[in-house]
Amino acid sequence: MNSNPSLISCICITGDKPFELQRALSCFIKQDYPNTELVISYPKDDSPTIDILNQLRKNYVTKIIRLERDRADTTSSARNAAIEIANGEFICMWHDEHWHHSNRITTQYSVLENGPFRCSFLSKILLYDLKYQMTYESRFKTWPESLLCDKQIMLEACLTYLEEPNAREINSYLFSKNVLYQISNASHLYIYIFDRLWKNRRSHHFKFPNAEGLTDINETIQDIIELDQYLLENKYKD
Repeated sequence: MNSNPSLISCICITGDKPFELQRALSCFIKQDYPNTELVISYPKDDSPTIDILNQLRKNYVTKIIRLERDRADTTSSARNAAIEIANGEFICMWHDEHWHHSNRITTQYSVLENGPFRCSFLSKILLYDLKYQMTYESRFKTWPESLLCDKQIMLEACLTYLEEPNAREINSYLFSKNVLYQISNASHLYIYIFDRLWKNRRSHHFKFPNAEGLTDINETIQDIIELDQYLLENKYKD
């Protein structure tokens, strides 16, 4: 990595999830990439999130841009607004409910630095089923939650669609421009945490009729994603 690495803006769209958000913020703070900022969008009346961000500002030296939104705003419009005000040359999607390895940004940026590609994503990640407490490795897929992309190309993708683009449409645009690098050998960088009761009705990627859980690492994964260790304080605990 060169001595003047590009600024990477992580985009986090959140709301009323103080426990999960603190885990996502901790993952951001622990990134080993040296030049990042976090753009976080949340409802203007979301007091727990506001309290957490105020604590973060007092206790950590990190670049955070706060963007308050109306409750009625869609996730797509919130994402687009966050991308527009980001200062980074690159945008990194930062999902508030999931776990991110401290080496995630460095790994995804390293395949773009000084090369022809302008975006990268993880085509395999780890999936953790909260209901059955089991870890799986995903099937091969363009996981939009893991996208790291040149900001200008992201803006072009959003402007290409008159309606608010969804993740599938953005991926299709990026593929059409031949700018995407697929990382298929680093599933450990991202843990997608889901509730099987509703997630598996949305996508076949969350069904495991013939799959065996990763029992050798399952206990480690459970320890890694445990929420209590990430709490800034205990005021939100029952």
